[in-house]
Amino acid sequence: MLFFRKNNKESGSSRPPNQLPHQGSISSNFMDNVEEARSLFYDTPDLVVRHLVIQQTKSQAALIYLSGITDSKTIFNHVLSPLIFEDIRVSLGHIKEASTWPQIESAILNGESVLFVDGRTEAFIYDTSFS
Repeated sequence: MLFFRKNNKESGSSRPPNQLPHQGSISSNFMDNVEEARSLFYDTPDLVVRHLVIQQTKSQAALIYLSGITDSKTIFNHVLSPLIFEDIRVSLGHIKEASTWPQIESAILNGESVLFVDGRTEAFIYDTSFS
């Protein structure tokens, strides 16, 4: 079966699929980072972008991961729930920070989840890959 994708101008993507991804630092605007991640993983159907508000800080954020290589129970129980509900802390043992697109791309491709928070110039990387 053959699938056809709309032209980039019609689909809203600002980057052609064959253009090299951004190699610099991430933006302090989380929506710019979400758009960059979407363009970086242009042909990846299992890219998931979850928008949320972090209750402790009332900051807008987006959690990005690939559904096929991440553990959805770990994401919900140890990342999303703690961020959404005020009285729970993130319970994953190892959380890394990244500030460049090659680091972010590598993390997502390794089954990790990346959290962009509005106003921050670094992203948080959670180990959510299947053990």
